[in-house]
Amino acid sequence: RSPSRGLGDVYKRQVLAEAMLAGVPVIATTGGAIPEVLGDAAVRLFPVADAEAIHDALLHARQLSDEQRQHFSDAGLARVQENFLYQGMKQKLATLITEG
Repeated sequence: RSPSRGLGDVYKRQVLAEAMLAGVPVIATTGGAIPEVLGDAAVRLFPVADAEAIHDALLHARQLSDEQRQHFSDAGLARVQENFLYQGMKQKLATLITEG
């Protein structure tokens, strides 16, 4: 059993959000809620415990152009601001209340 499988979903979401907030392009597994947390900010998603897929994802991430890296960095930052920070969540809630 991999150590990352024992971590709670809350901890995983926090780590992913912090990475995106720091502007780091993220690769991650398809396990649990990870794809939903990353959305279109994920450079590459790979099946849990698939060593070849992890290798391919790392190679893919290494080969990103500066423009591609910036795209994923911007997408990650926007995703965190909209979905995980107080102001973004407050705005979404206000929209739900007024439209809903």
